[in-house]
Amino acid sequence: MERLREFEKLFQHYVENTCTADEVDKLMAFFESKDPEDIEIKKTLFQNYLNDDAAYKTNPELQKRLSEILDKIIETLSVNKNNTGIVKRMKFRNWMKIAAAILIVFLGTYTYNLLTNKKPETPVAKGKIHQDVAPGGNRATLDLGDGKYILLDDSPEGILAMQNNSTITKLSDGQLLYSDNNSKKATEEVYNKLSTPRGGQYHITLSDGSQVWLNAASSIRYPATFLKKVRTVEISGEAYLEVAANPQKPFIVKVNGSEVRVLGTRFNVMAYENEQSVKTTLLQGAVEFRKDENRIKLNPGQQSELLHDGSLKLINNVDTDLIIAWKNGTQSFHNADIATIMRSVERWYDVEVEYKGKIPNRRFNGDIPRGANLSELLKLFEVNKINYLLDGQNKKLTILP
Repeated sequence: MERLREFEKLFQHYVENTCTADEVDKLMAFFESKDPEDIEIKKTLFQNYLNDDAAYKTNPELQKRLSEILDKIIETLSVNKNNTGIVKRMKFRNWMKIAAAILIVFLGTYTYNLLTNKKPETPVAKGKIHQDVAPGGNRATLDLGDGKYILLDDSPEGILAMQNNSTITKLSDGQLLYSDNNSKKATEEVYNKLSTPRGGQYHITLSDGSQVWLNAASSIRYPATFLKKVRTVEISGEAYLEVAANPQKPFIVKVNGSEVRVLGTRFNVMAYENEQSVKTTLLQGAVEFRKDENRIKLNPGQQSELLHDGSLKLINNVDTDLIIAWKNGTQSFHNADIATIMRSVERWYDVEVEYKGKIPNRRFNGDIPRGANLSELLKLFEVNKINYLLDGQNKKLTILP
């Protein structure tokens, strides 16, 4: 009982987001443990969160079913899946998302049937796949600003061009490097533009050492060599930036008529035209988001959101791991609706999404490797009884009633 109370307290701290680093480590080790005593404590720990439900207390069949589910959750929490699975070794908070997702799925399906004494219906066909769709990859086009374009998909590794005393080199694994040879000889800035298509991504190191990861259907316009007192780039779509510090040359990102001003920092900008807002999320350092006369200074873990009506708001305690999961090779969704997921699917898998009838009102949690085929992501829909038809040959996904 003493050990149970100890971990109840730690778990409550985690839920309230007040865990120290040592407490998180202790919880992580506990949830990895396969000791029989620890497994029983874990079951009790989860069940205690259900004990306020009168239906649960008075329904033995529901208690049995939930106990089976909790056993599966514990098994999931204790197993590290290989590279071909839905997830690799996860951080503690992501394990908790899996547990919550499993509970939501089963509670939503089984509680109703058990409480109404109805037998579960045999699931209908959830989805049909005529041909699967492969994920995106390292694809982009480089506009040198002088009428020349380089398709980076097919270009060999090595030096591609010289621009404004910068050497442009294609490295392995979808990286483009600008090396400033002698900027003092340059007289004016020459702008280049790197653009990714739907189903593309790319990583570029600018001449000042700043690094930019472009998501699908995005672009960045920048000087081949920074010569002015202010380093200025323009971004559309989504990008994660790690800006090289230079107090004498502030760094400005222009996006959708607004600006993000930084000195040296790490942040993510999401500004797709078909999204509901422009979001700037700070991971390290400090930035100031500006739109006309409105200004917001961000601290790490904060996000500015610019809505289409021009209003600007500040959001605290953002899950930054979730925001930049795409850059780290994962498609992550937390409490995301179907429309949000499908916009991401359109960009990364380069498919057209069509809805037949009303869009189902469901929320999803999940982590899918960015290198997985579309069918893997659609498994999230199957467990929630969302019908779909995937026609990979014509690059079309239809969400059915």
